[in-house]
Amino acid sequence: MPTYYPLPFPFDKVLAKEERLKTESLEASIRDNIRFCIMTRIGEFAYDKTLGFEMWEHDKKVFYHEKEPYYEEEVEIVYKGLMENSAARKDFTKALKTLVTNNEIRLEHIEASFQFKEIGDNDSLGSVYQRRIEIVIKGRIKSTGRQLNPPFIMEILYSPFMIESNM
Repeated sequence: MPTYYPLPFPFDKVLAKEERLKTESLEASIRDNIRFCIMTRIGEFAYDKTLGFEMWEHDKKVFYHEKEPYYEEEVEIVYKGLMENSAARKDFTKALKTLVTNNEIRLEHIEASFQFKEIGDNDSLGSVYQRRIEIVIKGRIKSTGRQLNPPFIMEILYSPFMIESNM
């Protein structure tokens, strides 16, 4: 049976020859790789500048567009406005499926879900809630023919800043 190592790979332990490296199952390795692909910005990974999830590019356009030199325009995003709009949700789902299909070759028949959820309450003073993104990836493992079980699930909490002042 093949051996899989966790991400991030512990190069320091290999070089120091400290201990035997821990291994993980095929399913855990697939989940680690999907998590890595989702959490990487386009252009951030030195060995493949095309790897990354375009949600982070949208984040840069919305929040850092006036803050040079932190933002450099590299990727053209066709939708504008809030991340929650239906065009963004549709495009993020499509981008997510493409990302996993291209970068996790051990899976086939991939299904991707990208949903916006609200947590908490809205009160009369304004928004006192958080928003979260729920990402679910399902697929069949090519080498075994079994479904990735449980499926990969990731939740990302985000919320725009809201500042209230009595001055």
